[in-house]
Amino acid sequence: MKHMPHDLRTQTLDLVNTSRPDAAASGQVAALISAWLGSLDEEDLAGTSPDCLAPVLWDGFAQAAKRTVEGCQIAQLRYCDGHGGMATGLLVLNDDMPYLVDSIVMAMRKQRVAVGAVMNAVLAVRRDANGNALAVGEAGAPLESYVLCLLSEDLGADELAALVAKL
Repeated sequence: MKHMPHDLRTQTLDLVNTSRPDAAASGQVAALISAWLGSLDEEDLAGTSPDCLAPVLWDGFAQAAKRTVEGCQIAQLRYCDGHGGMATGLLVLNDDMPYLVDSIVMAMRKQRVAVGAVMNAVLAVRRDANGNALAVGEAGAPLESYVLCLLSEDLGADELAALVAKL
């Protein structure tokens, strides 16, 4: 059965909200994921499985809920590829800027990394002085870009380190 993108959003969000025992305690993580999913174009979600996407979103956005560095912050993730194996995922958090996704894609091409999907959304996020997300979607809040790169393979530690260094 082929899922429509709205159904994929709903199913993924339902899995995010019900599959984590600590989800209630992490309202900003769920808010970030909800806003991110809602901002994607429909074709971005085509071909993704909610069962594979929900855990990688939770892991990535749990890291992104606290901004730990100035500039680019990259969550290194593993996810089920939907074919019985594991693959590498990256959630790149950065201030919104022109050509960010193009630069990420070019860096992956130069490293000869096969990419299954690249999904990007820009969200308004207000943070406290420690980098913790306080509000998502608030008018006037700084814009942040969240780029999820689902690679087609599970990179080894050296390959992953080289790719992250390029990004």
